Amino acid sequence: MSEQRRYEDLPPSRVIFQDTSVDESLALTVWLDNEPETDLMKELGAMGTVRVYDIQSGELYHQERMPLSRSAVYGPGPNDDEVERWSNIISLFTDEGQTGL
Repeated sequence: MSEQRRYEDLPPSRVIFQDTSVDESLALTVWLDNEPETDLMKELGAMGTVRVYDIQSGELYHQERMPLSRSAVYGPGPNDDEVERWSNIISLFTDEGQTGL
């Protein structure tokens, strides 16, 4: 059996967005990715790391990098498309397919 992937705490100053599923068993957190800039990253803009993990055990269910809008990075907050995309991601891991996002 493979080693269980676990949630890793990242600096709170890098958190862009966070929320939980309706049943409060899962959390979704979006961090500003601090990887070195590449030509592709410059073309895409700011990147973020989206993570879905179990709040109780800390088990990491999903992680991916994706582009972030300027409003998500610099304010006033993520746009509706981003919130919907993140809601769809966390709903993949819930029984009801519904979240608090």
